[in-house]
Amino acid sequence: MSIKSLLIGAFTVAVFMFFIDFMYYGAFHFLAPIPGVLRDMPDFIFLSIGYLIFGLFFTYFAGKYSERIGTLSQGFIYGLLVGFMVYGLTILNRYATEKIDLFLMMSNLVFNILKVGAAGAVLVLVIRPSRWGKKPPN
Repeated sequence: MSIKSLLIGAFTVAVFMFFIDFMYYGAFHFLAPIPGVLRDMPDFIFLSIGYLIFGLFFTYFAGKYSERIGTLSQGFIYGLLVGFMVYGLTILNRYATEKIDLFLMMSNLVFNILKVGAAGAVLVLVIRPSRWGKKPPN
């Protein structure tokens, strides 16, 4: 994978995940019933850095094994595996240490795993545009 593909993929994954999280947590107020969990205004610098770091490593590892990740379904499965690895640990540890409802945390776990799966499919669309030939469809 070239540096250009790596950076484009990382940026695309970061923007996609930021948008999905903004809609889920910001617009739909998913964790609003739990007082004290969310800040009134997030620190967008650290938020952006976190998404870019995730996008960079997510794209890098996909590029390392790019021969096996060539279709949307393979990208989705790659994303599901990464999502389960990352969010399985994070959310189960949060549930073990914080006083948060089990249903809320498990639905959050499923959402995050599916979100990263969708990010894997989006990544395939970006780093493998040959799925459509020379240019994407209109």
